[in-house]
Parts: sequence; structure tokens; C-alpha cells
Amino acid sequence: MNKYHQQSDGSYLIDGMTIPNCSGNRHHQQMIEEVDGGIAEIVPYVEPSISDVDLAINVRADRDARIESVQWRFERYARHARLGLDQIDDLSLLDSHVQALADISQQSNFPHEIDWPELQGG
Repeated sequence: MNKYHQQSDGSYLIDGMTIPNCSGNRHHQQMIEEVDGGIAEIVPYVEPSISDVDLAINVRADRDARIESVQWRFERYARHARLGLDQIDDLSLLDSHVQALADISQQSNFPHEIDWPELQGG
């Protein structure tokens, strides 16, 4: 039996397509005919939930991307040091920022609520 998922706004989700709840829509008419003919049913739409494990994987991937986004600044710091150029970044602030990102999994509400650290002075 086909299942048509009715969303909270009254529309229907059919094969990934949202169908408005209006009788002039041919998809809506087809759905009603199938329901009336007993070959389909309308069920409430339930938003799929993500497991804590999958959520933690996603948060860690976001964290890794944030760390990656500042790696070039460490490389610039090292290059400037080798060349004897003035430094632009404060290495201790960069280190603290990256360590705070690395430690997000230690936050009390991980992985549901993340207090993302901001790079200070940066």
C-alpha cells in the first residue's frame, strides 16, 4: 500500500515532492483516488531523526573543517619565522583556538548544543 505523508501545513510529501493540499492539483487528485480506492493511505509526516552517533560525526566533521580553515595561519607564522619577517598572528591565540575546537566533544551538551569558540584577536 502506498503511503502519502501529510505535513503539518496540510501539504503532502510524495516521493520527495511536496504536493499542495488543493483539489486542482493533478497529483493531489491522483492521491485522493488512490486513497478512496484503498490502494493508498495518508499518514502523518514524521521528520526523520538523526542518531546521537551520526550527529556527533557531523559535528566533528564541522569541527575538523573549522580547524582546517585556520591551518594556513600556522603555516604563514612558520614561514615568517624562517624568513625573519614580522609576525601577523599571535601563535598562542591560534593554538588556544584550535585546542578549544579540539575539545568541543568535552562540552556538557555535546553533540546537541555546541558553543563554538571564536578566534580571539583574529
